[in-house]
Amino acid sequence: SLVEARPDSVISWFCVGCYYYAIANYEKAGKFFSKATNMDMRFVPAWIAYGHTFSNVEESDQAMAAYRNAIRLQPGSHLGQLFMGMEHIH
Repeated sequence: SLVEARPDSVISWFCVGCYYYAIANYEKAGKFFSKATNMDMRFVPAWIAYGHTFSNVEESDQAMAAYRNAIRLQPGSHLGQLFMGMEHIH
């Protein structure tokens, strides 16, 4: 697996999380996104994806926290605010 080949790469963990997210295995996706955010707390795509994972399992507070981290790390981007708004109306 990608993670076995490159265990020190945050991208490896993120990509495997994206795979599990794409097949709607949100529990496994969340574990990989969590690992990615722990490896590199400044990796915004992992925070956004982690937020999406929480949103899909009706964990709105945790989704909002992940999106807030994305906003804090990338204040010039609209994505964190967009996804917070979408979560709010969800």
